[in-house]
Amino acid sequence: MPKTKNLIIGANSFLSRAISQQLLAAGEEVEGVIHRNTDKLLPNISYHKMEALTSLPNDYTQVYVVSAYIPKGNENSAELQQRLYEANIQLPQLVVQHFSRAKIIYASSVSVYAEQEEALNEQSETKHLTAYGSSKLWGEAAIKTASQYAIVRISSMYGEGMNTSTFLPRMIQQALQEQMLKVWGDGSRAQNYIAVQDVARYMIAAAQYASNGIYLGVDTCSYTNLEIAQIIQQYTNCALEYTGVDNSHSYYYDNQKTQQQLNFKPTNTLAHHIESLIEWNKKKY
Repeated sequence: MPKTKNLIIGANSFLSRAISQQLLAAGEEVEGVIHRNTDKLLPNISYHKMEALTSLPNDYTQVYVVSAYIPKGNENSAELQQRLYEANIQLPQLVVQHFSRAKIIYASSVSVYAEQEEALNEQSETKHLTAYGSSKLWGEAAIKTASQYAIVRISSMYGEGMNTSTFLPRMIQQALQEQMLKVWGDGSRAQNYIAVQDVARYMIAAAQYASNGIYLGVDTCSYTNLEIAQIIQQYTNCALEYTGVDNSHSYYYDNQKTQQQLNFKPTNTLAHHIESLIEWNKKKY
């Protein structure tokens, strides 16, 4: 079979790196589009500046849109809205318009879902969203105007190279530095964590699936904060301390439809990956 020609927009991310590695291992052609940072780029791949995006040829088989803006909590409202619009809405529109011959694969987020008690699935309703969730939903709407598309809604993604200010790295850092780990409330709040390698597999499988669709890129189960703390405790021998109250919503998912369509089931190796993350954090700190 002929090679596919792949373009990854937002190539300097740990998800883009995982997608690139898997595509290259399969013998496919890969190019990337970057903003400014270059610390996660792979050798022997052609990279283009974001400013040159519309100068690239319209001959790619698949275009992965990984680039996004995720709020960090310190912007004023006007600044936040502008950044969300440019990265999460305007860019997908531009990609669909320029790469009209390609299948567009969009890295979306489970933030597009409304809170609900039952397990979320691919058809669950989307409303009452944060500004970020709304921007990703508008980005999805832009992607749906493409003749060929796949949208993958991703839960909390982890792996080496992830943002160290997020939940799992912060817990690991506290355990390593203080030999103590705080568990908020009774630790019953649950979240879904998925390895970046599995997200990359979801994205590639969605790209190769014949039909257009929306897919749920989540792991097979959710973990409570207490369960995460206990896994970290196994590898660090830290103490656990219960503190405060945690009224945050728990999230559970059912993506059997996605697994069946894409013929892929995530590996659910969170405990093993936390051990790897601990070793990665030890090297960083």
